[in-house]
Order: sequence, then C-alpha cells, then structure tokens
Amino acid sequence: MTVENRDVSLARRRSRGPASWWLAAAITPPLRAAVAFFAVPTGNPWRRSCDHCAHPLTYPWRSTAFLPSARCPSCRQRVGAPAGSVELATVATGIVVALSHRAGWELAAYVWFAVVGVVLASVDALVRRLPNVLTGLAAGGLVAAFGVVALIEDRGADWTRGLLAGTLVTGVFGLVAVLRPRMMGWGDVKLAFSAGLVTGWVSWVAVYASVWLAFLLAAVWALARRRRRGDQVVLGPGLVAGALLAASLLP
Repeated sequence: MTVENRDVSLARRRSRGPASWWLAAAITPPLRAAVAFFAVPTGNPWRRSCDHCAHPLTYPWRSTAFLPSARCPSCRQRVGAPAGSVELATVATGIVVALSHRAGWELAAYVWFAVVGVVLASVDALVRRLPNVLTGLAAGGLVAAFGVVALIEDRGADWTRGLLAGTLVTGVFGLVAVLRPRMMGWGDVKLAFSAGLVTGWVSWVAVYASVWLAFLLAAVWALARRRRRGDQVVLGPGLVAGALLAASLLP
C-alpha cells in the first residue's frame, strides 16, 4: 500500500467513527423517549409529563430527559429507563445485527426488529408490560420487509417457514399463558410471533435456539433481580435477545 493510499484509508476510518457516534446520538433519544412514553403500569395513561413534578415532556427528543442521563430538566429525577441502559442495549443489538451480514430489505427487517425490540425489552423490564401497539408494529414491519425480500429474491419458502414458525411459537406460548399465567403473559404471546418469524426466516434450528435462549435469559434475569415466588417472569428482554442472537449468528 502506498503512503497516499494509506492516508486515504486512515482518513476514511477516522470519518466513520464520528459518523457512527452521530448516528447513535440521533437514534437513541427517540428510543429513550418511546420507552418513557410506554413504560407505565397497565391501565395508566401514556406518560406525557414527569411523574415527580408534572413537568411536560416534549417528544420525541426535544427534552433533556431523553439524553443518556435520563433526568427531568425541572426536578432532576429519573424519567423512564435507568441512565445509559437504552444506549447500551442499542449498541449491543447493533453489534449483533452487524454480525448477521444481511443486506437490503432483509437487513431492514433485522434493524426494525432490533429497534422496536429495544423499546419492548426496556418497557417490559421496567413495568412488566408489552404494549399492543409495539408488538403489532414489530410483527407488521417484519411481515412487510420479509415479504418484499420473498418477492424480489424468490424466497417464498423462507417467508412461509417464518410465518409458520411465528404462528407455531405463538400457539405454544398461548397455551402456556392459559395453563401457567404466572409464567407467561399475553404480551409475551404476542411478541412470540415476531420472535418466531425472524428466526423461522433463517431455519427451524434458529427457532428452537431462540426459545431456549429466551427462557435461559429470563431465568438469569430472575436470579439477578431476586424474583419473589409468584411474581410473573419477565420474558420480553429474553425473547428479543434470544431471537436476535439466533437469527443473526446461526446459518
């Protein structure tokens, strides 16, 4: 490599760093805002102001409450997810999606599931709730994006397997929710369709792996949080993480 080419290469690497940081800075405030908006107990209105001082929150990013510090600009109390948690989850999911080496509409499907998944996992971890609007957005975006890939690249078999896997996992989770409601909520059942679809698009092995990973991660979470006997299992973060890992890393 000549000196000139080496200098050009170094310049490109340096330019990618700031660009990546700007991209992360642009995407995390809206995600944190979405978490703050939806992370309220069932039956409560969506959050539009600080719980401590009633200071109005300007969505989606025009409030310092949606910076990584997550502090209300008026009373300095925490708003939504803990400081840095959404940002860390976003970086982690970004790395996993990058390792999948997908492109085009297929990559768009993975990114969509990762972005909505970060919000879903964060909300579930905070208030043990998976809002219908978010689970519906996750499923609708995946069906549409994978449908485009199936049409353009003649991958109808993958799309059919994904839909079948999503339906099957949803049915199994629904049965568990009926028989063991303390173990699984209906939000988990609805999210299971997206988890089954995004892994079923890859293979049946990925589907099985994601389910096992989901329960393993949920068990680790319960131990870390010292879940009391009778508390409902927080499965949303495990479902999202397990599906992304299995879909991205398995062939």
